[in-house]
Amino acid sequence: MFLLRGLARRWARKTLSTLAIAISFSMLLSLGSVAMGLFELSQERLYNSPGDLIISSQGLNPTISDSHQRSKMLGRDEDNISAAMPILTVLGKIGLVIGPGGDFPSSDTGHVQAEGMVVLNVGLIGVVPEMTKRFIKNDRIPIRSEIVQFDGWFEEEGDPFHASNYSHGWTGEMLLDRNIIEKYGLETGSTVHLLGQDSKPRSSFVIMGSLSTSLLGRGITSGLVGGAAMVHLGELQYATMNHEVNTSSGVRRDMATSIYVKVSEERKDPASIRGISANIYGLFPGHMISDTEGRLYRIEEEVLVLEVFAVSVGAASVLIGVLFLSSIMLIELEERRTEVAILRAIGVKVTSIFGEIVAQSLLIAVLGASLGVVPAVLGSMAFNAYMRDLYGLDVAFVSDDPFVPLFSIAFLLLNVIIFSAIPAISLLKMNIRESLGKGQQI
Repeated sequence: MFLLRGLARRWARKTLSTLAIAISFSMLLSLGSVAMGLFELSQERLYNSPGDLIISSQGLNPTISDSHQRSKMLGRDEDNISAAMPILTVLGKIGLVIGPGGDFPSSDTGHVQAEGMVVLNVGLIGVVPEMTKRFIKNDRIPIRSEIVQFDGWFEEEGDPFHASNYSHGWTGEMLLDRNIIEKYGLETGSTVHLLGQDSKPRSSFVIMGSLSTSLLGRGITSGLVGGAAMVHLGELQYATMNHEVNTSSGVRRDMATSIYVKVSEERKDPASIRGISANIYGLFPGHMISDTEGRLYRIEEEVLVLEVFAVSVGAASVLIGVLFLSSIMLIELEERRTEVAILRAIGVKVTSIFGEIVAQSLLIAVLGASLGVVPAVLGSMAFNAYMRDLYGLDVAFVSDDPFVPLFSIAFLLLNVIIFSAIPAISLLKMNIRESLGKGQQI
């Protein structure tokens, strides 16, 4: 009775309170979903890592020399290591023939030229197929935080061009980004040219299959990377001058940016991995050796800052909304002091009145939260679409984990109970005779 009458009166105040709760709950829910989504995204890439240990260059330039031989050397330690693979990842340019030919354009703008040619910036990945296959699961492998999925594979499993000391055995096999293939109407057997910095061809490849990554080559990334391409390691080394060449600083031999290491099943406990990592560091001084536990710790540290910020802002907005509701309830209860005094005088229990006051606040909060779900979902979807388009990534930036809405509603209701109890307790401590004597109107 008291609850229903309270809701019917001062409807404008109740509406404002409901809207305040809706806005604050919407912020908490959307910010929490974004924070959880980014955490899940980072952890997905970590747990899908192709190796238990990663030996990598400190910077972007490849610094691991003799990568073929040193990877095989690691693989021969059968007691500790089950597989190892070298990888060279560099940014480069490819030229595509998309119509009747002509000379290669000198421009590197990435737009179609009059001669029917196009130049694209791509991420180039050099691998040894037979080594890489040991790390592939379900036709997928993460490389430098990009999950790469294959449709087709190399015919030559080894790396004959490197085996010949970069003199013969060129396969020219390439797996090209599916988005590039579809966009420019290419197919298996089409020719792709690897270009130098002057946009002139250095070598040619034939498409053997496609690969897909989360990097779509749109948004702000499209000017930097239009997709990915995978070739034999030795051929990429030769084409990018990372094979055996004389430089002012000496000889660069068989350079790679990373070596992925898979630890034997019986040695996957943290203590064993730390011991193996220490041994590998002795073989690769000056390089970064990271294990799953260490990468997880760093990711958790980085994401924790975002989570704390997002949840703090969301929680603060909810507290503001709840305080607004509490203020409205306090004003209304003061106006209804005489009514409460009459109820007390005729024998209505204190707990019953207290329960109805709290229930009225909870009902307003639930109505507000229900209204806030829609803008929270729409806002999260808009943010996800904006981020995907901005960065050109086919990934989810927002989580659909049920923990987020459950935590949000629990946090809201708990604070509503706490802050609505304050004016209720204050009112129930009043002097009944004084309140009736004042003759306040209901």
